[in-house]
Amino acid sequence: MARLLGELSVRLEENGRMWALLEPLEYRVGGADSSQVVEVPEGFRTDLASVPWFGRWLVSSWKGNAKAAVVHDYLYAAHGRRRYGYTRSQADGVFLEALGVTGARHRWLMWGAVRLWGGTAWRRNGQKDPDAL
Repeated sequence: MARLLGELSVRLEENGRMWALLEPLEYRVGGADSSQVVEVPEGFRTDLASVPWFGRWLVSSWKGNAKAAVVHDYLYAAHGRRRYGYTRSQADGVFLEALGVTGARHRWLMWGAVRLWGGTAWRRNGQKDPDAL
């Protein structure tokens, strides 16, 4: 089973919508001994799980979902970099796997939501300077 290493330590930014990682977060894709590692650096900015207001009664943006959401946000933000050459579909697959690792109750619903509506964020992040992460 894959592993999420490190505690999720974040600080709410002044705008009240974004969080900054205070410590790096590491995810080993596919298994605990995997050489395929996603390293989310300290200082990375995330909105955690982007749950619309009408779905927050069912899916939390924090409980059990936050670590997986941070890894997913980072893969979307880093998709222009050679080191993380994931396609959008692969990044969403890593998200589903990470949600399973964290024990998220509604992982299939969350995965379905990013498959349906994540394209805008993927395209928007692809236009950013990949070295500015």
